[in-house]
Amino acid sequence: MKKLIILSLLIINLTNCQEKKQTDNTKNEKQSSMKEEPIYTIKISSANPYEIYVNDMPLEKDHQAGSSNTETPFNDFVLKSGLQQFKLRIFPDKGKTMVDKKGLDYIEVKIYKYSKGLSNMTPDNAVVIKQIDLKDLKELPIVEKQFTINLSVPFEIKGWSESVDLSKEDKDKLKSEVLAKYNEIRTQINTGNFADFSKNYKKRNEEVNESFHNNSEAIKEDEDWMKTRVSNSKGHMKSISNSVMKFNGNGKIVYLENEKQESPLISDDGKYEEVYNILLHRPKLGAPLEIIR
Repeated sequence: MKKLIILSLLIINLTNCQEKKQTDNTKNEKQSSMKEEPIYTIKISSANPYEIYVNDMPLEKDHQAGSSNTETPFNDFVLKSGLQQFKLRIFPDKGKTMVDKKGLDYIEVKIYKYSKGLSNMTPDNAVVIKQIDLKDLKELPIVEKQFTINLSVPFEIKGWSESVDLSKEDKDKLKSEVLAKYNEIRTQINTGNFADFSKNYKKRNEEVNESFHNNSEAIKEDEDWMKTRVSNSKGHMKSISNSVMKFNGNGKIVYLENEKQESPLISDDGKYEEVYNILLHRPKLGAPLEIIR
């Protein structure tokens, strides 16, 4: 399950904003409301399938064949300053039963800090704050590496910190509720009902925007992008089937995955697929499930 493409779009949009402000004093004033606060990313180079978790939240799952080299911001999975927990899981290449030494030697993980915000995520502003390799680990069917980093952020977000432990609930009833929520979102996308769709994303968007220090202009651009995304997916949503229920966030987060370890919320217009990732939580006992990431 890849993170929402919206994070990549944020970087593109904010870079564009930075270029515009050089010739537009009005926009320069608007941009100044976007604080130059730290953005944290994790970059991984791997020839093996892998999964990355931040504070037991699924940041990225790449089970496709071939090498990959990705860098993903993870501010939205940090709720407050302090120790942040990371887990990297490496899987064997297709046709193999073990993660071999060659694969372990190739894998490289770096945590970056960009002190000046999303609009200044350039190589010149990148600072490596931790580097991880797996060369010292043994060959196993699944290799796992855990580590912690002390990070400072200028916010404290509630997120799922006080949510219900869903792993203790009746699994059959919970699965029915999760499916119902997914089908609700699927119907909203398939009918182009962006008004109700955006209501479901309201809490998530508020926290993500705070964690990435977005100003009103960046928020508007991302909303317009998501509106176009939903419009293009109208009438193209696949049915939800053969999905399994997964828990993360120390049991407080639940979501569905298909056989490709992706969200089953997929639009397919015959040319390409668009995957909508959602993570659900129950904010308090008796409350319905909500999208939190």
